Amino acid sequence: MFAICYTNVSCQKFLLPELNFFLDLINHGIETGMLISEVIKCNRDPVYSKDFIKYLINKIFKEGYFKSTLFKQLIRMAEHSTFLGDGEPEADNAEDLGKNDQLPENSNQQFILKQVIGYPKFRQLLMMKQEYTIKKLGVIKTYAKKKEQYNLSKKEDDASLLQDKERLDLHLAIVDLVSACARNSPFGIAQAQKLIECEELLHSLLTDAVPYLVKKHYFNLLYEVYLRKVPGLDDSNRLSCSDVKFI
Repeated sequence: MFAICYTNVSCQKFLLPELNFFLDLINHGIETGMLISEVIKCNRDPVYSKDFIKYLINKIFKEGYFKSTLFKQLIRMAEHSTFLGDGEPEADNAEDLGKNDQLPENSNQQFILKQVIGYPKFRQLLMMKQEYTIKKLGVIKTYAKKKEQYNLSKKEDDASLLQDKERLDLHLAIVDLVSACARNSPFGIAQAQKLIECEELLHSLLTDAVPYLVKKHYFNLLYEVYLRKVPGLDDSNRLSCSDVKFI
């Protein structure tokens, strides 16, 4: 079905009303994330976008369905940024904005961030403050060590390993969501800096306990929140390349 929908606008529009069904399939272990991503590409209705985002966030925080797949859907919605106020969509992503890199105040980026930052659980899973250092390293080390043991013994992945992998994937999906919501957005950057301690983020990048593949996500967060040049943003809360030359 994904192959049929891929770049096929007519098919995407036909399946748009079935998004809830495809999301429910995730509950049964059927991965439909890529299909959902293709289907929502055709959507240009800001009200529908807003309702779908609310549905995802409600499923996560109200129903307790903390799965990396749902956060990845929110990332795709943030990247598929449409204007959620009165008027037509401004652009599908930041690159389409040309010289004016700032997105409209009510884009998907800002709307998603405003919805999630109020939940303490979101901050706990982001784990970008000193109080979460030990927990974060525990999640990373547990999966890395167990995966290495499985590889050496050529043992097939079981439920225990997959559970540890999902814990790490969930954390990284939330990191990526904050990066996506901060991209080229003064509001998003300001909110992200409240969620993050810069020293903790730099420590996560410098410690040998964090694998390179995980550090890629952290560096992207650092770039979007502290390094990327954004028009209209006060540089006093930004870092210069000289500040991170040791990374």
